[in-house]
Amino acid sequence: MSRLLIICCCLILLLSTAVLSAQKKQARIEKIANTVPSELRAAPSLATADTCIVRHDQGIVYKIDGWVVGNELYKGYQDPAVSCGSGAYPFTVTEITMPMYFARATSVVVSVDIEAVDLTNPACPAPGALMALSSEYTLPVPDFGLWNVVIPLDTPVVVNGPFFAGVFLGNIFDPLDSAAVVIDTFPTNCVTYNIWDTTIGFVDLTNNTMWNFPGRLVLYATGVAGGVPAGPPPSVEFITPKRQDTLFGSSELWVWESSGSTSMDYVSFEYRSSTGGYIEIGRDFDGTAPLRDGTNPSGTGLGFSAHFDFSSLSEGVYTIRATAFDTLGQSSSDSVTAYLEPTPPIPAVVSPVEGSAFCNQLDLLITSNDENLSYVQALRQVANDNYMAGMISAGPPTQGVQYVGPWAASLALKLWYDRGYRQPMMEGFTVLTIPTLADRLAVACKVVENGGTTDEAMVSGLRSYLMSKGNEFNVEYLHSPGYFDLRRAVEDGGNAVIVGLGGTPGTWVAINGFAGWEQTDGSYLVNISNPLTGTQGNVAMRSSFNQWEMLVSGSWQTVDIMVTIIPKLWTVSRASMGADLNGTDGWSINWSPTGLTDGQWIYVLTIGSDANNIKGMDGLVLNYNCSQAFIKGDYNGDGSADIIDLDFLIKYI
Repeated sequence: MSRLLIICCCLILLLSTAVLSAQKKQARIEKIANTVPSELRAAPSLATADTCIVRHDQGIVYKIDGWVVGNELYKGYQDPAVSCGSGAYPFTVTEITMPMYFARATSVVVSVDIEAVDLTNPACPAPGALMALSSEYTLPVPDFGLWNVVIPLDTPVVVNGPFFAGVFLGNIFDPLDSAAVVIDTFPTNCVTYNIWDTTIGFVDLTNNTMWNFPGRLVLYATGVAGGVPAGPPPSVEFITPKRQDTLFGSSELWVWESSGSTSMDYVSFEYRSSTGGYIEIGRDFDGTAPLRDGTNPSGTGLGFSAHFDFSSLSEGVYTIRATAFDTLGQSSSDSVTAYLEPTPPIPAVVSPVEGSAFCNQLDLLITSNDENLSYVQALRQVANDNYMAGMISAGPPTQGVQYVGPWAASLALKLWYDRGYRQPMMEGFTVLTIPTLADRLAVACKVVENGGTTDEAMVSGLRSYLMSKGNEFNVEYLHSPGYFDLRRAVEDGGNAVIVGLGGTPGTWVAINGFAGWEQTDGSYLVNISNPLTGTQGNVAMRSSFNQWEMLVSGSWQTVDIMVTIIPKLWTVSRASMGADLNGTDGWSINWSPTGLTDGQWIYVLTIGSDANNIKGMDGLVLNYNCSQAFIKGDYNGDGSADIIDLDFLIKYI
């Protein structure tokens, strides 16, 4: 049962009523007055001049040992008018705090909620209807002692009268943790409650049949009195890395600020190991991002992002956190746990280079920064001169050109539907049409709010939608892809691919295939489904000043981002080219071509694995061509042996 259902239904019966009730009857009290609490926060504090703490206790005096078990909910009555004055309402609740005492380092799984006041018995208010529920956080408790556990609401809640603040402890505690709540010395009925079982229901902590607290539970709220903060508060979520990712050497950190806040200040990026505190990586004050609406210039920028070079860190598990701050002092955080591999086992092919030709024996010279690389292997797959994925064309969008992003993504999902992956296009037994599917994706990508699709919204919105449809797909991206990146993704990897084009207009197109290879003018032909025109056809793609462009609707437009969609269980069949199990003399693989015809292209995938069984991959496209003479020492296949080839050889060595 979900955490929301646990709270709404007043918790599942996890242990028998008799056992838990008997355990809580063994509660003990210990004085801890004058103990200064440390802070255990899930996010930075809301720091504005209008911040007010709604707190009715008389200070911490005792801790209650033997009462807290876990998987239980605590409630405290809150009246902002008492703490913040007659002008407190409307009051915007931002975070909840419950001090706790722990006997040793541990962790606590915690979330908070806001409930209305049930006045069925006017003389004794009780928790009522659920008004808001936060995300669930797992917080490490670094050491023994008293800790203020502070949890933000995902979205601040406005109340116009008293309310109940709730704290849900989602894990079962080891008795050796001695997790304890704390109280003052003024027992008051009908203000603090606990529930761990539906049979017993809410227990008034100072008036029950098991063990009466000799004081009020310390649990309080923080917020802004007298009105709602101007503008929505920030709401930030990671695009990359994803949770449980393994990162190599360095990584782009990229987040989506999805609230539409007009008062954003900056996003701070931080990391920490399992034993240390957070260390700031950097701050991004410029959240400018392309908006692709099919009409206007896209603009430039990456949104809120940072480059994280962790090549000097120790290998292991780290937490990476992004916190968005606005000029009103409001904030929002998201954090992910990732495995950092500073010296990645990526088997980079030094020679030959992408797109070059070979004949007779193919010698792959491979290098890697990994200090304990175990082996490298190479796999191949034949490339077709002409390849079409089978994507349909549709459009223009019936809802307006600002829907070009969702339409392009709908064409990509329709390709997977035609391949047998039906769920993303199904609602019950109904197959969604392209316009209806585009409507669903537009909601996830906030198209109406933004008047188009930003790159952050496209990636995050697609992931969110596909997760709701069974979570069977991966959605990845690559900034500034080249022609061979597209071709490897679409033909070799079997992905459904859409690309975001910059310039005028900023738009999205879906990639259907490729016609031939390099043209006489140095360009390549890419077959696209263009939602703006509702047509499908070949367009030229070229490299210009290290930036790839497509000739769409009569103008060259930069290829800014490639978004790939592929089932998690998708597999590609490739033939082996050999392996190298000993790198003492350098890493290399030598393959004698078989079964190829002159002029044929192949995809080469290299895979490396280190001593921890962490794998890295690299890939390139090569041309089998024996119609030209190959020069000894010409490592990059440009027809001459020169200093550039020496540079390749030095890099390899």
